Amino acid sequence: MPIISFMPFYPDEKVDRTAANFHLWNWWGYREKRVPDTGIRIYLDKYFGLYRRADGGVERRIAILSPDNLCSFREEEQFTG
Repeated sequence: MPIISFMPFYPDEKVDRTAANFHLWNWWGYREKRVPDTGIRIYLDKYFGLYRRADGGVERRIAILSPDNLCSFREEEQFTG
């Protein structure tokens, strides 16, 4: 399972900016550009699709925080304690 840092309900649906060594970006707006692995995209589309608005629609304000120079997510087993 990929490791990811995210903020649901981030107020700026079009966020795409760099701060220090990190990049903050909207999942639904930039997922194809930032995540080339289709398997990870499909998995995270399903996961983030669980977040819903009050009217039942998919919540599109999902912000991802990732290292600025990476376009993929590391797998859980790649982290060592």
